[in-house]
Amino acid sequence: MANTYTNLLYHIVFSTKDRISLIEPSVRPDLHGYLGGIVRELGGTALEIGGVADHVHLLVKLPPKIAISDFMRELKANSSKWMNEQRMKLRKFGWQDGYAAFSVSKSQVPSVRNTSKIKSVIISGWASRKSFGDCCGGTKLNLMSDTFGDDFDGLRLR
Repeated sequence: MANTYTNLLYHIVFSTKDRISLIEPSVRPDLHGYLGGIVRELGGTALEIGGVADHVHLLVKLPPKIAISDFMRELKANSSKWMNEQRMKLRKFGWQDGYAAFSVSKSQVPSVRNTSKIKSVIISGWASRKSFGDCCGGTKLNLMSDTFGDDFDGLRLR
């Protein structure tokens, strides 16, 4: 595609199956590195990867040739397979169905990358819609209980 320019930036959040705390601190750096490798394999660029025991955040730049749904299917399938083969000894690892993905304008990248902002949301346990909206650049959200659970006063990925 000659003379085509895209800057498709996404802030993506997804959780472990049933939001169980399966991502131990000792595993996180390797998992985040592996996720970054998958992003690269799919033609994207990982700008930030972080998370806690039961969910991850990614700020990625994706090429226009891959749909976000295809990207997420590959990312979650390959990373859960890796976790089960390399890291999980006592319990099967899996990601929950669904994810949250928000487009990010170039001007908002520093805000999304700001780790103190992301950390404050993580520490609060995603306690409110306001904190989730703040983390996602003020995006107004229509939260789907079948994706994120009924026990939520906001988006509680715990």
